[in-house]
Amino acid sequence: MGKANSCLKIAFILLNVFFVVIGFVMIHVSVISGTNTYQVSGFNDLNPLKMWVFALVILFVAVLGIYAAIAENNIALKIFVGLTIVMMIIYLFMGISFTIYRKVLTDNFNNSDREIMNFLINGTQSEAIQRNGKCCGAFRAEDWGTKIPESCKCTESDSKCKPKPQGTEGPDKIFSQSCKDVLLMVFRLPPTFAMALFYGFVCIEILLVALGFLLIYQIKKSDSGRSFT
Repeated sequence: MGKANSCLKIAFILLNVFFVVIGFVMIHVSVISGTNTYQVSGFNDLNPLKMWVFALVILFVAVLGIYAAIAENNIALKIFVGLTIVMMIIYLFMGISFTIYRKVLTDNFNNSDREIMNFLINGTQSEAIQRNGKCCGAFRAEDWGTKIPESCKCTESDSKCKPKPQGTEGPDKIFSQSCKDVLLMVFRLPPTFAMALFYGFVCIEILLVALGFLLIYQIKKSDSGRSFT
């Protein structure tokens, strides 16, 4: 029989397998980002080489944890717990960093009315933004002047419609929501996703540390003649 409880070992191994998958996903993303010229707000400074290094560190720690659990090696488990605590601190720091970044991004966005107007009204993607986002104008439909484009057209199946402003040409029913709110939601999405991801990693790392200590305790107890199934 093993030195540690088998169910505990399986749970510990599965959590580490999760981070192995995360490591390979990060490597895949770094390869794609290295060949793709498209950039997402908030991730323009990501370096594929740094992502590779970080992904390899995640893989190393996870594989070490899997080995330590299978081999029931206390020394490897102690090293794993120490590295996991370091990774937990890194994840927490990154989660806080993205929280701060999202706040700064929101404040800057709310203070950039002129840039938002130019981006939407003069941009080449204005019709797609309005049609897909179900919005009209940067701040109001009147941003388009007297001629409202067809991309503002709102059908009866849409819940938020309003009549077009008096004295304007275009669809009779238009979207009532402004595109500023839609753009803000789009710009906030990457840092919000990153926040949730890293805070989730912190929770999993805390669980791994707890399981690691339990495995260490059980393996030590086995020296007194007790075994766990």
